Amino acid sequence: MMTSVFRTNKSVQHLTRTLLGVASVVAVLAQAEAAEPAVQRPNIILCMADDLGWGDLGFHGHPEIKTPNLDAMAKAGARLDRFYVGAPLCIPSRAAFLTGRNAVRCGMGNERGAITHLRSEEVTIAELVKAQGYATGHFGKWHLGMLTPDYRGEKSVLMTPGMSGFDEWFSSPSAVATHHPYIHPGPIGNAVGGRSDPQPIDLRAGYIHNGKPLEEPLEGCPAEIVMDRALSFIRKNASGDQPFLAVVWFNPPHTPVVGHPKYMAEYYSHLPENLQHYYSVVTAVDAQMGRLRETLRELGIADNTLVTFASDNGPGPPVGRDRNPDARLQGSTGPFRERKASLYEGGVRVPGLVEWPGKIQPDTVITAPCSTLDYLPTIASLLGIKLPDRPYDGINILPLLTGKQQERGRSIGFHFRDALAWSGERFKLIAAEQGRGQTDAATDFENKRFELFDLSTDPGESQDLSAQHPDVVQSMKAELKEWVDSVEKSRVGKDYEDATSATTPAAAAPATMPTKVATAVPAAPADKTRLFLLSGQSNMANMDPDVSFMPELRKAFPDDELIMVKVAYGGRPIARWVPRGKIYSELLEKTKQAIEGKKVDSVTFVWMQGERDHQEDDTTRTYRDNLKTLYQQLTEDLGREDIHWVIGRLSDARLGTPNWDTIRQIQVDVAEEHPLASWIDTDDLNGPNNEVHCPPEGYAEMGRRFAQAAIDLIGQSAGTKTQSAVPEGVNIRIIPLAKPLNDQNGFAQWMYPDQYTAQDILELIAGLKPTVLERFITGKQNYDAPVPVREGSPPMTVGQFLNAATEAGAPDCVIIPKLNLTWITWGREAYFWEAAQNNFDLPLDRPIRIVNLDNWLDYLNKHGEDAARKLLQRLKDIGYEQIGVNMAGGYREGYGYFSFADFLINSQTWEIRLSTLEKLKNDPHINQYYLYIDYPGQMNNFMQLSVDQQADVITKTIRPAEKEHGFTFVYPILFDAWDATRQKTSSDGPYQGATLYEVIQASTNPG
Repeated sequence: MMTSVFRTNKSVQHLTRTLLGVASVVAVLAQAEAAEPAVQRPNIILCMADDLGWGDLGFHGHPEIKTPNLDAMAKAGARLDRFYVGAPLCIPSRAAFLTGRNAVRCGMGNERGAITHLRSEEVTIAELVKAQGYATGHFGKWHLGMLTPDYRGEKSVLMTPGMSGFDEWFSSPSAVATHHPYIHPGPIGNAVGGRSDPQPIDLRAGYIHNGKPLEEPLEGCPAEIVMDRALSFIRKNASGDQPFLAVVWFNPPHTPVVGHPKYMAEYYSHLPENLQHYYSVVTAVDAQMGRLRETLRELGIADNTLVTFASDNGPGPPVGRDRNPDARLQGSTGPFRERKASLYEGGVRVPGLVEWPGKIQPDTVITAPCSTLDYLPTIASLLGIKLPDRPYDGINILPLLTGKQQERGRSIGFHFRDALAWSGERFKLIAAEQGRGQTDAATDFENKRFELFDLSTDPGESQDLSAQHPDVVQSMKAELKEWVDSVEKSRVGKDYEDATSATTPAAAAPATMPTKVATAVPAAPADKTRLFLLSGQSNMANMDPDVSFMPELRKAFPDDELIMVKVAYGGRPIARWVPRGKIYSELLEKTKQAIEGKKVDSVTFVWMQGERDHQEDDTTRTYRDNLKTLYQQLTEDLGREDIHWVIGRLSDARLGTPNWDTIRQIQVDVAEEHPLASWIDTDDLNGPNNEVHCPPEGYAEMGRRFAQAAIDLIGQSAGTKTQSAVPEGVNIRIIPLAKPLNDQNGFAQWMYPDQYTAQDILELIAGLKPTVLERFITGKQNYDAPVPVREGSPPMTVGQFLNAATEAGAPDCVIIPKLNLTWITWGREAYFWEAAQNNFDLPLDRPIRIVNLDNWLDYLNKHGEDAARKLLQRLKDIGYEQIGVNMAGGYREGYGYFSFADFLINSQTWEIRLSTLEKLKNDPHINQYYLYIDYPGQMNNFMQLSVDQQADVITKTIRPAEKEHGFTFVYPILFDAWDATRQKTSSDGPYQGATLYEVIQASTNPG
């Protein structure tokens, strides 16, 4: 159950918005009050190892592991002896590192299996410094979201470094082997050891460079591989005036552990083999830190570069798993209690180093508590940036690093799987018992067992002093309770209400911060307060609204206050809701609390339930009446008759079970009978094994469908028309205006001067009644130029012809022009933009607001991600509401800009490329899919088939697949070398001598 309130601040609408991905909503980042002027802009390099223990380093006294470079760094700068991470596990620790906020604040949740991607409203270090003119790069393990839309791994939401403020990134989605990263060694490399079973990994599970997997696997040391890319970025940016941020997250020594042969032989051959493996990869990380420090001095930029080093949590295996002394994973916590995944010191205290020659004195030792949470506030202070007005768990530690301050002055809070801790200068209060994190146990202080440790005398946390110091316990417990309450408010989105951010240094021009989602045209008037109630059983309980439901709503209603209340429990019959049952009462109570004092303009109730009721005949028989009663009591209790109702129909998991089928049909019937209701089909969302419940991608799609249904219902009530990216219906491809004239204006001319007149084309359109004329025009159009007309017909201009074409089609027929990106590659960029503006400005009865891009992948490969994003944003700035893409040559993400895509048929077998379609469906932004036969290449193959075979491809292969798999076929009608109106099928075949045009006409308009 959750309550979430979000509001988009209208004061930032004037900002130029840069699209960076998929997943989320507008991060409210705007101009605000200036802070102290920044006096310097150092380069910043933030390094982190993965699962490296506090005791794994020479400067912390390890008797065997060689870390000469980190030892030297510790002497050259500051050694932070009480250095902490934001959480004792990889993912939440990395979120805290980038945001300065506990991961639970960031929406990642407290429970096991919680959301594992960054919430898009969060501001990262990269976004912060990028707004100040920094070049930004991420190198190494990411672990905060999917890196490619077609490879999920353990993630379910696309959230790349590029979507989080990094210009350049070379990152792995999760862990890789610590040597030869594209080969998993088998159980022998894992936490508890086992047999050797080397297996190659998917290339998409390895390193991804700016959104693209490598074409070939890499060999060698991943720490070196990552540092190679980081140093290339550093060298490129060292010579210019632009400072840089490099975040380097090494993969080692996290499992699977495979030793570095050089260091095993050079330093550790006298030790047992398992220790050789682990110790050597720690030394490998150290060697790369040495390369980094040496390169900074070689480039002459060391004095103006701030470098940090840490680990993301204590060493593995996570607490709760037995540690095998014979396994390769042999990290040390030093004197501290427990390890990874624990809030005792061994899980959260890690090595901490900071080096900045000339600014931080050599041999500095900081004994005050510090944390990776402090990185963002410290950098913000250094650069004179006023942070967004929201709680931060880190502080500016520059005064500690420079000796101006000796104590932190503020405790560090920890919140992880129901366990809590509050660590001050001397004492640490901890409730270490972990739970499932799916109840209110984290906030139930009365039933928690708290321990108190004096870390100044007992860093190993062996003596509980809570009985001796009840006053300290009481005081710290009150502070912790206040902090937890604050974290809980952040978790449900309170920080984003009316949030403004300050990213502007004093005496500087306002800086536009990048946002993570496309600007959308509002589906209804602005300044409304909209309430969304979500309830039901397990499928609703499992659906995380922040993955897709709320982001879709925020795109549709960017200026409105959106209030979401969700109360859902698995395995509950509808009797728990009616008449006014326990779950319903909880929903109503939380709803009234959420809307207290507010004028609510619309209410939408989203319901997904029924699995339990089908199990008994009695509950099935009463389900219809109970469903209607549920809506009726909600209208009575909220005092309004205009509640929109979205009903999620049961999946097809148990088709053929009588009661299951009955419940499904009741849901459909009730929705169709109700004027404010809509039922949503979920048949295809429950995974390949047709389970009752959905996989993560199924829940993500469910959220999108629920949101779209809600948007449509609200739009209908407001008297506005809503539609998807492209009107649904027949899509045909005729290209009459495409050939550029050989004059200085470059206007497109008629493609068929000796074959077809305007009347011929219009008659073809009238015969098919399409809703889409895709690529009907290509290039600049001279609105007043004449087009060829049939003898005896009055003259007609380009403008008149285009208006007549849409009028001849279906009632909502639109023209979608093609913009060819190869024009830019060929040096005709000016013409590309002239054509883009010209098409948009054509004064047509149905103005062109949708555009299709050709040769996207080639453009992306040749011009790079940054140029691609700028191009897409410029099209949005012109005013194009939807952008589609031809995916010929392979699929690549569109950073959230593309809403529809064309994909190719297999021209060798004439089968549908379902794997490509699946990739497109995994992109959360693309919602319509168009299959086409490419011209001229695939069309040439198509022309080699007999006319009967061509007709069979359309009627026997494409049409059935179109219905089954949810795409739309783009019918080829007329090209300069192919004409469906003039090719007749054999007279004695199944088509009885019809032309291909007539076959298509029968297919698109049956009966």
